[in-house]
Amino acid sequence: MRHVSQKTTYFITMLIFVFWTLYRYFSSNSDYLDEIIFKPLIWLLPTLIAVFLVESNNFSSLGFSRQNISKSISSALILSFFLFLQFFLVVKSKYGHVSFDFSLGLIFSSTIISLFTATIEETFFRGYLLNRWLLRFKKPLLPILINTIIFTLFHLPYVILDLNYTLPEALSFAIFNFISGLANSLLFYSNRNIISSITGHTLWNIFQTLIRY
Repeated sequence: MRHVSQKTTYFITMLIFVFWTLYRYFSSNSDYLDEIIFKPLIWLLPTLIAVFLVESNNFSSLGFSRQNISKSISSALILSFFLFLQFFLVVKSKYGHVSFDFSLGLIFSSTIISLFTATIEETFFRGYLLNRWLLRFKKPLLPILINTIIFTLFHLPYVILDLNYTLPEALSFAIFNFISGLANSLLFYSNRNIISSITGHTLWNIFQTLIRY
């Protein structure tokens, strides 16, 4: 990266959080409109403006690379398997019964929406924020933890404003969201390729859509 503005990362984070929270509060659109139309406008547009105009960088500064693609995908598949197993066991122990909905329509829609969601969120959280914070801090632990916490906080307006979760439900969601966010941060850090975290994020979202309990 030729130039990085750390202050800009904080400003962009606050800007997106405020506008996304307001959008979630006032919006009642479908998931397709949310994830395919409005999320790119609210999340990607300011991020790309910061990268291309403020920093004069390119897509490689967001972690998009042709290197280590097979390693990135395979590591995401392995880590996703353990995440799925953990979530499955926790849900089964709590509810006693777990099943999956493998209808073609649901698989298709969840794959499309999950791919858009993962690409947008990972570009912002890992490609933009984490990639720049790793340059600022000598050790990776702190930026990875901060990035994961912010990732979790960004998702709370959805479950509180849209899904009307109770406090225990929101806390349970936050814990699993933190775990998945941490996994994606580690995937990106170990591979330095956004494909790894996008793959892991996509698979996690699809899994959560198909599981029934």
